[in-house]
Amino acid sequence: MTETRNVVAYSLYGVGVLIIIINLFRAFSLIDWVGGQAAFEVFLQGVIVGVLFIGFGELLRLLQGMFNQREPELPPEAVKTVMAGGYRVLQETDEQEIHGELRKKVENFYLKKGLVVEEMEATPYEGYIFVHRFGKRDIVDMNGFKPEILSQKEIENHPDLKDL
Repeated sequence: MTETRNVVAYSLYGVGVLIIIINLFRAFSLIDWVGGQAAFEVFLQGVIVGVLFIGFGELLRLLQGMFNQREPELPPEAVKTVMAGGYRVLQETDEQEIHGELRKKVENFYLKKGLVVEEMEATPYEGYIFVHRFGKRDIVDMNGFKPEILSQKEIENHPDLKDL
């Protein structure tokens, strides 16, 4: 899921409040030296700039909220685990067949690499399939624009795929 808090928005809000407070103290220190009217102008300038920063921060928070609303909610049973290591959330699937179009896509991908596919088998996760070839078993990621054979290191580092 996308981060719901926007650090830049909170930073702009904090900078705006800080500008207002600093100019308030500047205005108090200038009252005796240049008079009340000039001190009030310094304070007013600080308020205007501070409110602009606060407004930009609020605008970013609103935009972040709008962005988060369009993001689909995944059902809890579909999400296996969410890892902090940057790995994709895997959705479990009940499909045990590999359809003709997907089969052709994988066979053409392996053919371009000069490899022969013996058998294809579905995994319990959506978008991943097993490809058997001459005693080796590859896990192929079909979630991108083109198939990708996962390396042994990628499989071992992924918390869900390492058990397959």
